[in-house]
Amino acid sequence: MAPMRKRSIFSHLGWIYIGLIALWLILRTIFLDQIWWLGLLNTFAIYLFVPLPLLLLGSLWRRHWALVCGLAIPTAIFFALFGSLVLPKPTNVQAGDTSITVMTFNVLTSNKDTDALVNAIRTAQPDILGMQELTSGKRAALSAELSDELPYHTFDSPSSFGNVGLMTRFPIEIARPITLPTAQPALYARLRVHGQQLHVFVAHLTPNHLFKNPAIDLQMAASEAFARRAAEIAFLHEELHGLGRPALLLCDCNLTDTSQAYAQLSSFLSDSFREAGWGLRNTNYASDVSFPLQRIDYVWHSIGLSAITAGVGQAGGSDHLPVIVQFGLSIGSEQ
Repeated sequence: MAPMRKRSIFSHLGWIYIGLIALWLILRTIFLDQIWWLGLLNTFAIYLFVPLPLLLLGSLWRRHWALVCGLAIPTAIFFALFGSLVLPKPTNVQAGDTSITVMTFNVLTSNKDTDALVNAIRTAQPDILGMQELTSGKRAALSAELSDELPYHTFDSPSSFGNVGLMTRFPIEIARPITLPTAQPALYARLRVHGQQLHVFVAHLTPNHLFKNPAIDLQMAASEAFARRAAEIAFLHEELHGLGRPALLLCDCNLTDTSQAYAQLSSFLSDSFREAGWGLRNTNYASDVSFPLQRIDYVWHSIGLSAITAGVGQAGGSDHLPVIVQFGLSIGSEQ
């Protein structure tokens, strides 16, 4: 009786898991992040699928074919959500004379390892570098170390740009700070790239900080963070509207690709990593965890740019990994 009982327990756990995943998907489809606890589940959705391979292997080993068929439901959901990241993707876009390399990097306010930071940037060899959590000391060090490679920057008036900044090898025609409705820092710059205009935004959207304070009201904090990011994204949409294209948004967005905020952003911009990257390449480390837990840093782009390759770089002393994307620029795409 013992083997039958073990099998029964395993089977019950498997079917409960299938039911919970199906219920989550239904609720997510209807409500997205409108319910605070559902929004948290959506934020960490990738980890809902951790039991799936164990259940699949166990049901195959036990020849529990009904459960194998049932597990096809969460398997299909996983590939619907993450298949573009884990399956190889051929591209017909080739690098050429008009290709550019773009990098977004949250360099971490408390990061003191300037040498590692400079090395991470030099290794990536970006043509355009957007940064978040800059300090005056980092601005001075980066300007001194990278002035030959990236001679144009927004460091001349650091106080007006908050803790975001831009360095580039292309001339900056216009640069101005943007005050998001939540007072989070952002900037806009217009570059002259291969004879045409390129609009560039650098932003640092509202962080979660949901589990850093044990006394926090989780419901209120989560609801507020979701609402603030929604307002920031709506503001950026308005800023981009009418500017023409091509355009870039280099962002520590503090959101994952299963969130409602991601869906809002992807309604008017394209996630370059989804387009040309491969793997679940998370970019943000949590305290006391030796591997990155979430992908929250993005290079978004408009029509007129085609992602050729996308990946992550070295941490450079930060708790974020930079995102590095090579683009093909369509000459004459300005509108």
